[in-house]
Amino acid sequence: MRIPGSIYKNKKGDTYVALYNYWADVYRKAPPEIRKMSDYVAHIKYSFGGNSRGIDVFLLYNRNYDISDEVDVKRTLRESKSNEVNRNLKAIDKRHNLIVEIAPECDVSGILNLIRKDIKDFARRPAKKHSPSISLVDKIVPKTKLRKIKQKEYLRRGKQEFVPSCALDVNLDFSWGCISGFIPSPNAHFDGKYFRNYFLDIWAECGYCYAVYQHKSFAKYILDIDKKQLIEELEKEKKAKARNIVLRLGKRTEAGSKFTLDSLVTTLEACIETGTRAIIPTKYLEFDKEIAGLLKKSKSVVLYSIGWDKLEKGACIHGYPNEWRIEQALRYKKENVNSVLYLHINLPHKMTERERGILNFAFKDDLPIQLLSIRIPSKRIAKEITGSSWEELKTSNGQLLLDIIKKTKNHGGYKWKTNIMIAQEKHEDYKFLIGQNNYHRIRMCHHDDKETYCGRCFLDDKGSITPTVKLDIKYMKKSRKDWKKPKNHNGSLFEHI
Repeated sequence: MRIPGSIYKNKKGDTYVALYNYWADVYRKAPPEIRKMSDYVAHIKYSFGGNSRGIDVFLLYNRNYDISDEVDVKRTLRESKSNEVNRNLKAIDKRHNLIVEIAPECDVSGILNLIRKDIKDFARRPAKKHSPSISLVDKIVPKTKLRKIKQKEYLRRGKQEFVPSCALDVNLDFSWGCISGFIPSPNAHFDGKYFRNYFLDIWAECGYCYAVYQHKSFAKYILDIDKKQLIEELEKEKKAKARNIVLRLGKRTEAGSKFTLDSLVTTLEACIETGTRAIIPTKYLEFDKEIAGLLKKSKSVVLYSIGWDKLEKGACIHGYPNEWRIEQALRYKKENVNSVLYLHINLPHKMTERERGILNFAFKDDLPIQLLSIRIPSKRIAKEITGSSWEELKTSNGQLLLDIIKKTKNHGGYKWKTNIMIAQEKHEDYKFLIGQNNYHRIRMCHHDDKETYCGRCFLDDKGSITPTVKLDIKYMKKSRKDWKKPKNHNGSLFEHI
């Protein structure tokens, strides 16, 4: 992943990394490798016309380090040696309403000259309001204002369009950004209007997430859920299908965050009124008596996503590691909620101690498990999860044959499809657990070129295994059309303009 930015060089020869942000009051963390060799020295807000943007600046210790693996470098700016040129640049402060927080121990004048030059070249129109300020601060403490958005239609299409046997009818996300990429620092808090000491860190999002490139800043795209509108949409879907429907909460982003609990309560109440059942995959939902009651009354299912802490840094920083999630699943189970462990697995390869430990815990406490074959988006994640190289995973031979001949555990079984690696083989360990019909307390959610496994998210007494039906649809195009965007909808984590 790469985010937009530039390289600044002052007259002293220091090198700075400037990272651009679509939202002026959203503060970025430096990318992981740059983070190891830099100091955070400045945050800048500036305006042009009615728009505002942000820049975060980091002093790089290693002046010759190549940042291009993590930053989409737009250009390299060098501070002018002309005092007259630098004096003239001060007019930018008022013209574009610069609000600067900067560390006093750095080259303040040099950074300001570079920032002014960068903004002058980018922003053509003057700001509408003019109250510039430059503050020398010992520590930059982010203050981000919550922004709620209206949406013309809440419900979106999804998996059932290309997997007809899927039990899920429609989808609802409470934010266009994921909380796992908006992380707290020490003394972080939220007062209902402002997030204080929270940073945008896209590298903290789950490493295997297929939707990260579609995410926006969590705090700026939280949906304002109107109960009446949601009920109308659910009733419309119900009428179209001539039956009660199933709603998945959290198709692309986390639905159980404490910051969207009001939306969750409103949605579950709407589900009860319309006879809709909800499916809630989550890493963040803390046990709550009120939520438990609503889940039971709506006959909904909560599925606690169990993955790998090392690939789920944001969730762990927020305080929700895998061990905690298992505990919450058990607490809901004891309240007679339909609570399930949603276990990510490396399907083509032999089970490890991780899976055995989770299965033993689930058996002991009678927690059902739905297996989910991991989809691998990158070479780094491939190595982290399987221990194998990208090329080894694409081996087409059957897994058991490879185990016997090569005496290995982690080769083959995957196929490269649409920018992601999808399991095509199924190890005997998992076949044994699932059985011949996907009916029991351990089921699987997975589809490949040959077979489709639907565990029904434990809505019913049994799941299914059916031949994969290949449908010729343009899913992404239709999805974008269905998902109505509010005005000023830009602001991807990878956008600046």
